[in-house]
Amino acid sequence: MLLLTFSRECHQQDSRRYRDLRVNADLSGKHWQALQRLVDHDALFALPDRIGCASCYDGVDELIEVKFSDHSKKSVTFPMGSAPKKISALSEKLLSLEAKLRDELPIGVKSW
Repeated sequence: MLLLTFSRECHQQDSRRYRDLRVNADLSGKHWQALQRLVDHDALFALPDRIGCASCYDGVDELIEVKFSDHSKKSVTFPMGSAPKKISALSEKLLSLEAKLRDELPIGVKSW
């Protein structure tokens, strides 16, 4: 799922233009398994929750959150395009999937 949300200020300015947008898609079993193989539980949990803060300086942060079958979960936030080596392959695959989902957004929204 790709969820595109806007700030409260944008919603208040023009709630029709700045409405939340959601695109859902299913992965085949083969693609899901390939994605799961990119997740190393121990390596992911060894990373800090936040690495840098690009959004603190007008940049963009990337967030990866993984929920495991044992109900544990781990999130890591880092500057876009600067994934830690331990999760760089996962980040690249997720960015590729995001690009495909963005193609489903309305034309004026795709560049956001």
